[in-house]
Amino acid sequence: LVAQIPAEALFGQPDFWEQANSWIDARHPLIVGLWLLGFGFFLLRLAGGLWWVKQLRMAASPLSNPVWHERVNDLARQLGQSKPVALLESAIVRVPLTIGWLKPVILLPVGLVNQLGVAEVEALLAHELAHIARRDWLFNLLQAFIEALFYYHPVVWWLSATVRRERENSCDDDALSL
Repeated sequence: LVAQIPAEALFGQPDFWEQANSWIDARHPLIVGLWLLGFGFFLLRLAGGLWWVKQLRMAASPLSNPVWHERVNDLARQLGQSKPVALLESAIVRVPLTIGWLKPVILLPVGLVNQLGVAEVEALLAHELAHIARRDWLFNLLQAFIEALFYYHPVVWWLSATVRRERENSCDDDALSL
């Protein structure tokens, strides 16, 4: 014998859902307004980040050792990158990073190449070049927009952190293959 379970036991009383729906309908303008406020905040945050990246590039200076400029372009060719990649250093940044898409730049902290061995610097450059070859700038921009759109959802932030971590792991794998 199969027991019949009433729909009210599974989904609650119909009155509850009607009340929830009417509560949401009554506060619809407030809910949309709060979402727009948060979305606007995260879009401003994204725009501020893009402005800061531009400032980083403008404040940077070319790396003084020309050997590294040649080596970075050799590694770029090995990764299939046809555009020349500028190698700059900055007193503002604390970790190496890649910026730009039309004219890509690898930005290094001042003095980093003097503190590391040749193999370590080559591995670091290969990792940053992998970001350029994979066009991670586009995925970062898309990911930041999705974070702004769904800022209220914790799963989006968790997925975003996971994607960033896996993107770094993938670039590490590419650098190791070189």
